[in-house]
Amino acid sequence: FAIINAVPAISLLSFGIFNRGLVPGLCFGAGLGITL
Repeated sequence: FAIINAVPAISLLSFGIFNRGLVPGLCFGAGLGITL
């Protein structure tokens, strides 16, 4: 389950890191939530 979600989670994390704002922040949080 975690392995399947690893790719979208990493993409969300990278998007949140390289972009500043509310939506990228939410994407970063969602990526962390999926990863953990």
